[in-house]
Formats: sequence, C-alpha cells, structure tokens
Amino acid sequence: DQELVKIIAKTTAEWGCDATMIWTDGEQYEGDLNHLAAAGSELKLPLVRGDFIVHPLQIAEASLCGAKAVLIVAGACLPDLESLLN
Repeated sequence: DQELVKIIAKTTAEWGCDATMIWTDGEQYEGDLNHLAAAGSELKLPLVRGDFIVHPLQIAEASLCGAKAVLIVAGACLPDLESLLN
C-alpha cells in the first residue's frame, strides 16, 4: 500500500535517519517499484532500493524511481558482480 509506505518514510525522516531503504522485491517483501516512487514523493532523504539486484536494468529502474543507491548482496551475485556494476 503506497500510503503506508509514505507514512513509514516520513516516520524514518522524523526519527533522524540519513536514508530510507524501500524494499521492492514482491516475492519476499511484498514490495513494488511504485513504493519507491511513492516514498520519494514524500521525502528529501536519499532512498535505497532494497531488492535482489541481478541485472543492471534494476539499477536503472531504481534511479528512475528516485533511488540514490541500491542494496547489492555480493554473495548472491558474486560471479556477475563486475558486469553488474559496469
């Protein structure tokens, strides 16, 4: 729910957080890229896309939705890490 995401994002800013991670993985966390965009519309804090990043397109999507960073679990993509970051 985008309204809940907005409330949580505002709350983290009020608590003094320097950034907010928004999970976009649908299977594990019921997330969505729209949640990232919704949080970005409410905040000036940097957003981090939390997801299982396995393709460079996901990094581009994150940027288009307002993320300033992405969470990369190196162990999950170690063989392809260099190509993912280039």
